[in-house]
Amino acid sequence: ALESMMGLNKDENGKSAMRPGKEMARHLPRIIRFGIRHLSIGRKIRRDLTEIEKALEKLDYQTFPEKDADYLFGQIENQKILVKKIVYYNIVAPLLMGFHNRMLKRHLEKVGMDFLNFDLMKNHVENSAYDPNYHLAGLNSAYQALSKETQEALITDPESALKTFSADNEFLTVFQTFVENFGHFSDSGNDFSYSPWRENQQLMMQMIANYEASKDSAEKTSIEDIKTGPLRKLAFKQVYRNARKFRLLRERVSSSYIYGYGLFRYLFLALGAKLVERKILDEKEDIFYLNESQIRAIFADEVSKQTIQESIRYHKDRMKEQENITPPEVIYGENEPVLDIEASSEFQGVPASAGFYSGPACVVKSANEFNKVKQGDVLIIPFSDVGWTPLFPKAGAVVSESGGMLSHCAIVAREYGIPS
Repeated sequence: ALESMMGLNKDENGKSAMRPGKEMARHLPRIIRFGIRHLSIGRKIRRDLTEIEKALEKLDYQTFPEKDADYLFGQIENQKILVKKIVYYNIVAPLLMGFHNRMLKRHLEKVGMDFLNFDLMKNHVENSAYDPNYHLAGLNSAYQALSKETQEALITDPESALKTFSADNEFLTVFQTFVENFGHFSDSGNDFSYSPWRENQQLMMQMIANYEASKDSAEKTSIEDIKTGPLRKLAFKQVYRNARKFRLLRERVSSSYIYGYGLFRYLFLALGAKLVERKILDEKEDIFYLNESQIRAIFADEVSKQTIQESIRYHKDRMKEQENITPPEVIYGENEPVLDIEASSEFQGVPASAGFYSGPACVVKSANEFNKVKQGDVLIIPFSDVGWTPLFPKAGAVVSESGGMLSHCAIVAREYGIPS
């Protein structure tokens, strides 16, 4: 979608290509102004991100149910302002990372090295803090050290099993850190109606128990393997540092976006719980089938319970009816697009990560099906974001129903060196 919005041309195979056309020429002055204005964008994002992270740390979602409706609606408005800024950076940061990765790739090609086999983030401790697979590897080691009985108890009833651990138990300590850092991940970081990992301890235990490491980074090349003259080595190191810097920036922005956007879930669930108490909703999760204006109207006593119940049923039925539609590549504005609800037996796609691979296909529709994936499977997924990252070490290739060259699936597939 981003490629289309940028006005990139497409060849006969439907692949986006950065070839200037009339449409791009018309916007050239704006592109130049944008470039000048964003020469120091990295410093601006880091500065703003530090303030955003501090603001998010002050919010305790566990206290939301205790607050009254006025507070919750006020916090929703505050959160919109905060998330709006993160959304912009969540688009810009991957673009900047892609630009610096391309620069690095060209320098590597000059010395006969393959970017896909280059360990860009080697020994980068700060980046590992944002990588769930790094922490899953440590958790899996701690899990394997437990007795078989304890392992089975953690899979069967993790909440009860964890209560039997001492406060200084290694596994419990590492697990609690994992929940704190990654518990906000879910099937979709763009839809807060999805339950995050922190609400499903059994899912997290299955991820820990079934974790398998990817290709050993020792097989990859690194900056120490670069053999070139001192001047070229100096230029390469600058490009290398920039690529690492913007890779970390993308991870920080993505984590803050998912966490900040996910807080809307608990604000609306707190409102939903109040409506259950008033017997207007049957379940607090039903609030996700209403829009914000309807919710505000309920609390202002401007709409009847019958109207609300009919609206919820309508939206539930419509979502079920349209769960297998083919979505449009780009949605402009607030107007509802025309949807293709006909099932198709022909599929076309955009190559996002180079390579050839043949293996058994494994269809995964949600995080609850992660345990289906075996080493070397071709992942068939509806979409992906950071919450799907634990699947990639096992995958031989990935086919995603949605996304493009700049989507999470495409970026991570290229980082792991698997076709997509």
